[in-house]
Amino acid sequence: TGRRVGGLPSSMKAVSQVLHRISLKNAITHTILVVINVIWASNALFGKLALNHISALTYVSFRIIACSPILLGLAFFRYRRDAIPKNRTDWVKLTFMGLTGIAGNGFLYMSGLALVSPSSVGVLQPMSVVFTLMLSLILKRENLRVLKIMGLISAIGGALIVLRIERTASFASSTGDSSWDTFLGCSLAITSFLCYAIYLILQKPMLDSYPPLTIIAWSITLGGIVPYIFMTIQYKRFWELWEAPWESWIGLLYGTLFSLALAYLLGLYAMANTTPTIVSAYGTLIPIIVAIESMIFLGEVPDWHDGVGGCLTVLGLILVIISRHQENQKSRDAKAFAQVQVESQRESDESRENSDEKSLELETVKTLDGSAKVTEEFVGLDELDENTR
Repeated sequence: TGRRVGGLPSSMKAVSQVLHRISLKNAITHTILVVINVIWASNALFGKLALNHISALTYVSFRIIACSPILLGLAFFRYRRDAIPKNRTDWVKLTFMGLTGIAGNGFLYMSGLALVSPSSVGVLQPMSVVFTLMLSLILKRENLRVLKIMGLISAIGGALIVLRIERTASFASSTGDSSWDTFLGCSLAITSFLCYAIYLILQKPMLDSYPPLTIIAWSITLGGIVPYIFMTIQYKRFWELWEAPWESWIGLLYGTLFSLALAYLLGLYAMANTTPTIVSAYGTLIPIIVAIESMIFLGEVPDWHDGVGGCLTVLGLILVIISRHQENQKSRDAKAFAQVQVESQRESDESRENSDEKSLELETVKTLDGSAKVTEEFVGLDELDENTR
């Protein structure tokens, strides 16, 4: 018992160091999630520049064909043979992740963006959170907590206030979007958010077996099967890239290097340290970021809707983060308690083994003493017999 009590301060110090590393890791994770959504919010503006002269399918195909060999080469250079998927099931999962989260999400999103304004697409961004939460609950990947639900409702409500119907409608009318284009574009955007939610749910378990670079490299490569086939058949489509102006090339390169390669790779790192719902919840920041960028670059003046919506969105994210922190704390407490129980049981077993060894030694000594006494008695009897004779 004394050894266990004496070892307690060192254990508490180790736990404190672990908690410090965990808090630092959480801070890095949430910072990365903010950076990702800044990249994606800007991608709506850059992507619109590209789509003025490039089709959505050409845009998506170029991104995949450009990123696939680079990321796959880096994965093999870094992990060698370990970069190869281990079994047929993983090949199927990575292919499905690529078709939904890379090719499908990219093509549907850019097709919707080609028909409507960035604001019209941005107002639907919170649907990604809804889809991700629904899938997580259906598949029992996350627990339903009141604080988490309140945070999601607050974040989604804040995003809808920032991108209110009046602003979206006025923007659509000023850009000449017809009612059918708006309906079709928004439907495509909603479907793209569903594809991305599926991708988030699927990638979480894969991170237990493969590093982020391997997952994103194979997802892009395998998910590009359809674009590869299309661009092989319709190879003349690539000629429109050389005829596009430099503004479209800026939008295309931004979408390839930042929105696809960098953002998806950072997203996998963040996913390794949190849950799909947390990752998608940060998507509610996109309308806020778009409003800030419009104020800086387009000279738009914010009003009370922007302030109230921004506060509600930030409040919602804080509630979701607190809910996740509580879940992590309970998990850490349970693991720490289990570790203490195991350590206590181990020390108890060691004490019992030591006690058994001492008892065995004592019995052995007693047996040897008894044997010695018996031997002495026999020797004494033999000597007495000889003297008698």
